[in-house]
Amino acid sequence: MLDGMVSLKASLEAWDQVDALLRNAFAAYAEALRHFEEHVGRAAAGKFKIAGPSFEPQRAALTRAGLSPAETLPVLESVSRAVEEQLRTFAQRLCQNACSAEDLRDVVDALNGAIRALLETGSRHEQAMRTVAGRLQAASESDNVAMLRVLVRHQSAELTRLADESQRHSQAVADQLRQQVAELSSGLESARDEARHDPLTGLFNRRALEEMFRAYEGQSAPRCLILLDIDRFKSVNDQHGYLAGDELLRQIAARIQAVLAPSTIVARWGGDEFIILIEGGLPAGMNVARHLNRELCARYRLGDGKAANVLVQASVGLSEWRAGENAEKVLRRADLALKSRKRPPEESPPNVIQ
Repeated sequence: MLDGMVSLKASLEAWDQVDALLRNAFAAYAEALRHFEEHVGRAAAGKFKIAGPSFEPQRAALTRAGLSPAETLPVLESVSRAVEEQLRTFAQRLCQNACSAEDLRDVVDALNGAIRALLETGSRHEQAMRTVAGRLQAASESDNVAMLRVLVRHQSAELTRLADESQRHSQAVADQLRQQVAELSSGLESARDEARHDPLTGLFNRRALEEMFRAYEGQSAPRCLILLDIDRFKSVNDQHGYLAGDELLRQIAARIQAVLAPSTIVARWGGDEFIILIEGGLPAGMNVARHLNRELCARYRLGDGKAANVLVQASVGLSEWRAGENAEKVLRRADLALKSRKRPPEESPPNVIQ
């Protein structure tokens, strides 16, 4: 009888250990969520100027006092669903606001770190529960009370089942996070690409060009900048409508790309202005500028009626990018060159750089 009482006491102590382990595991999960909020969510939110995820309700549910073992799995399932939904929403917001490859690497590295932390937590939880199960099994083997032996063995089997469920759940959470990281990576790449291109023409936009300018400012290789705009573009809009103006911009962009080497950087600077970056000195830049003048002076079909045959010409300003210069100086010279060569409205011959 004394042996049975000792074994029962050991069994109850083991169950207390199980309860403590469950609470520790939930506390670890809550801490992982807090770590994600602080070191991933807030950092990314600050970088992209968006609201980060808040897991405060989920953390409160995991650390609620008086949580019985029977309540743990429903709580875990509810928390996991809420965490998954917040992560998905956060990923979508990040995709809409991403802007550079550095941002992409930072966010993906942080999310991969969160995956590793959750997996580590799950592994510790599983091992601890298996250890308790082993102890209970040992206690049952040394017990002489048949009913108590059945009870303890049942407890041991239940703990093993919980450990297996914990392992499967941890792996499922990790798999979901991996999938979300993959989707986030793809989404950020797409968002970055969209953020750097003009939606009307498909060319690089001002934002992308300014990034390239910063890279150019630190280089010394010979290069030139061409500033190009469409002569009397406002009159096209006024006479034929804005749809015709948009169509002209698309056709001009396509023609610029068609006559230049594929590696040449072409961007829409804004309105009817385009910028072309040329590798090489002034002779190379002059050749490209003349070529553009000849090719862009043509009749364009921008719609029906009078818009079906519109004569369009363009003017260009060329500036050499000298070593040590910033983009502002180079652009100012190109703008002055363009304005000095801009023909009056009454002139009809195309403008050619001398």
